[in-house]
Amino acid sequence: MITDETLTLEEAAALAKVGVDCMRTLAQNGDIYATSLNQKHWVFLRDDVIDFLRRRAREQAKQRRDRNTTAPVTRSRAGRRRNQLPVLADVGQ
Repeated sequence: MITDETLTLEEAAALAKVGVDCMRTLAQNGDIYATSLNQKHWVFLRDDVIDFLRRRAREQAKQRRDRNTTAPVTRSRAGRRRNQLPVLADVGQ
């Protein structure tokens, strides 16, 4: 009996909003939990796809936070964001 808890490669890719080749590569590399019934047919659990997306989103959010805390942001007169330039050592001393 097939339930909504199991997904084909195409369904998992659609759920994650990525291409089929990308999802296949993630599964082959072990980045996302999946089982291969043979070389062509992959089976995913819906919860594993969602957990993978949550994990990646958290990792990327942490990277963005870490990157933003190291470079202060200033605003131009027009109100646009500008990253502050790093202070460079004097050249030619």
